[in-house]
Amino acid sequence: MQANVAGACERKDPEILGELLDSLKAFGLRATHPLIIRGTKYLLASQNEDGSWGDPNEENIRTRCHTTWTAIDGLRTYAWRGERLLRPAVKSMLRGWAR
Repeated sequence: MQANVAGACERKDPEILGELLDSLKAFGLRATHPLIIRGTKYLLASQNEDGSWGDPNEENIRTRCHTTWTAIDGLRTYAWRGERLLRPAVKSMLRGWAR
């Protein structure tokens, strides 16, 4: 995924870029990482005057909506705390099964 960030910027593809940034952040890449900074700068610079992303002349509202949604996902922050159990109470049961 990291290898594709630069290409998405060069192709001017906010949809793929948003998905890449969202995924990379979810996997723990910090906002200070150079790829995240580059992608964020591109997304902010490519936002349309109406607040959306993508081709403002696109007739299909679903296409415009999805492009905007993925760009916003790419801009949001994560509070990465590493891997953990969703339900810690299950931990003792899992240990019992592992025996």
